[in-house]
Amino acid sequence: RPEVHYSSNGLLYRIYSVDQSYGVDVSEDGLTVYRFMRSGWSMNEAELIKGKTLADAVSKNDAFAAAVPVLTYFGLSTEESDYEVYLRTSPGAGSLVEYLERARWIIGKKFYLNGRRCMGSFVHISVSAASGLVISIMNYPVIPPENASVPQVTYAEAKQIAQSWIAAEPYFTNANPTPVVIVGDGDIVVANNRDASQKEELAKTYYCWLVLFHFTENDNWHQCGVYVDIATGNVIGWA
Repeated sequence: RPEVHYSSNGLLYRIYSVDQSYGVDVSEDGLTVYRFMRSGWSMNEAELIKGKTLADAVSKNDAFAAAVPVLTYFGLSTEESDYEVYLRTSPGAGSLVEYLERARWIIGKKFYLNGRRCMGSFVHISVSAASGLVISIMNYPVIPPENASVPQVTYAEAKQIAQSWIAAEPYFTNANPTPVVIVGDGDIVVANNRDASQKEELAKTYYCWLVLFHFTENDNWHQCGVYVDIATGNVIGWA
């Protein structure tokens, strides 16, 4: 059997390939599809798009209709107004306005629990703008947190904890300039323990303070966040 991997929000899955035409990520128990990818879809549409531009793309409504069976499978809303739906194009021989190759409709939504953003939990469906076929699916549902939603650690305390963690983290030891914690009111989010060594712990999530910071690496500016457990003050990861 394929080895076990884990998603950005802690879901455990195995990767399968079907006739080199499809890639599928399936939950460890084999009951749920988390990700689907149709291989070589743009090459297979080469004849279909000849002489065509984005003016010939399938409509937004038709693209969403193609996604409805997928949303139904996942038990999600089938109301278009509940999602962000937009057309994404790719650079090519023609202008971005006219080029149909690799153009696709995106139907997406981030997931929340009790009004709190669940990091890494979302649904994202791509539909070919040329053929109307579903070409990729990602669905990473919410994992209920292990702790309560009422903070025992203040954001001010979380900022100090995060600053100390950053100062001791080997990755940032040689950062120049030193990473700077961004001052703000702070947000509580749901995140998993990305530093856990046991897969059972990787699949657990917690309500955390998201403490934002920025740093420069190789002349590139980055903004990241440290996740601080609102109950214990433990740092459970960063991203």
